Amino acid sequence: PNLAPLICGSFVKTKSGRREDSLQLYAGVGCNGASSFELVKPGLSVKTIASSSLPDRPQTLIKVSSDLYAVGFQSSTMFLRVGESVEEEVNAPFNTNTPYILFTELADNSGMMAVCPTGWRQTGGKADVEFEGKIVCACANSRQLAIVLSDNQLVYFELTSGGQMRQVTSVKFPATATCMAFAPIPAGRPRSRFLMIGGDDSIVRLLSCDPSDRMSQLAL
Repeated sequence: PNLAPLICGSFVKTKSGRREDSLQLYAGVGCNGASSFELVKPGLSVKTIASSSLPDRPQTLIKVSSDLYAVGFQSSTMFLRVGESVEEEVNAPFNTNTPYILFTELADNSGMMAVCPTGWRQTGGKADVEFEGKIVCACANSRQLAIVLSDNQLVYFELTSGGQMRQVTSVKFPATATCMAFAPIPAGRPRSRFLMIGGDDSIVRLLSCDPSDRMSQLAL
C-alpha cells in the first residue's frame, strides 16, 4: 500500500497460532481530508533456516549466484554457500583479499565477472584488468560494463563475440558518481540503450549507449 505521506507509525509485535512474533505496522498517513489510519500486516511468514557467525562487521552483502553470496569487509571478502546450512566457500573463483562492488553473469557462456575497487576479473582466465585510479562506482549487465574512476573518468565496455569485455570508450564525467545502472536490454538487442548515473551534484544524467551517439547526454 501507498503510505505517503507517513505522518506517524508504530511497529507492534503480535502472536498467533500460525504466525508467532509477527510485526504489524500501525500508521497514520495522508493529509487533511485524505488522512487515514492504516494497519499493514506481512503477507508471508519468514523463518530463519540457517545462520552463521562472521569474523568482523560486514559492509556489503552481494548475491553472486542462486546459492552463493559475497560478504564484504573493509579489505576482504568471505564467500558463503547458503542452503540447509551456511558454509564458507573456500573454492570460489575470486580473490578473497579485496572487497567487491558487483558480480554479474555474462552472456554466451562467457563466465562470471567481478568488479572490485582496483579493477575487474572475468572467470575462465579471459580477463584480469587493473586500473591506476580507484573504481568508485560501477554497474553491469550480461553484455555491458560501466565504471567511474576516482578522477571522474567514465569507462564503458561491451562483450565481444569472443566472450571478452572490450573497452569501447572513455569520457570525463562532470561529477563524482554515487550510483549508476543500465536500463534492461530489450529482447533481441545486443545492448541496453541507456545508462543512468547519479552524481554528488544531486543530478541524475541519462546517457546513450548506442554506437551512433555513445555516452552523449540525453536528459537530466
